[in-house]
Amino acid sequence: MIVWLASYPRSGNTLLRSMLRQGFGLRSFSMYDDRTDLGAIPEIRDQTGHELLGSIFAEFYERERDSPALNLVKTHGPPLDSGRAIYIVRDGRSAIVSWYNMLINLRKRTDVSMIDLIFGRKVAFGDWSQHLRAWNPRNRPQTLLLNYGDLLSNPESALNSISEFVGCQRTAEWRNDFDGLHQLFPQFFHRGSDEKNIAQMTGEEQELYWSVHGQCMHDFGFEKSGQP
Repeated sequence: MIVWLASYPRSGNTLLRSMLRQGFGLRSFSMYDDRTDLGAIPEIRDQTGHELLGSIFAEFYERERDSPALNLVKTHGPPLDSGRAIYIVRDGRSAIVSWYNMLINLRKRTDVSMIDLIFGRKVAFGDWSQHLRAWNPRNRPQTLLLNYGDLLSNPESALNSISEFVGCQRTAEWRNDFDGLHQLFPQFFHRGSDEKNIAQMTGEEQELYWSVHGQCMHDFGFEKSGQP
């Protein structure tokens, strides 16, 4: 059985995987294998529970989708099936800024701008609103919707929801070691603060963002009046 760990890029997928690893002892996969980031450093592989696929993803998927074993699989793409999923939503402004910083600092991209990411141009996975509409996590059956901010501010509630959803009991306490991960890999674990990320956007970029994504932001509880 595959349970998807789904999110728009830089929306808390790795945080969720760390919680699954440390709170439940569960390891997880990425459909991209992530050999050059999470898979490249043993300490990070261990803390985040990252497991290599051992084959190309298409073979893994055919082998494991009907398996009785629980396989947690990270994805940033649209749904491949109607299977169970945990979807993490983050304020799209913060996700876009975090992705932009990773593209610049880790991928060494020089051809992409914040405006490109607002429109979902020059990158995979489309734009923020398209991703949410594709997954439709509030109405999609067998889907647990989690908010990135809640994972930080109320992790116990999130862990209880995860426990019930995946059918696993907690095995340990959860401690967010973002600072330690930042020291190991600052280009990937840049900063976890939505407020600091959003402050990086110019006023013009903010206005453009709201003109493109305002409806979806409102639908998922992110209000312009509450921006930093």
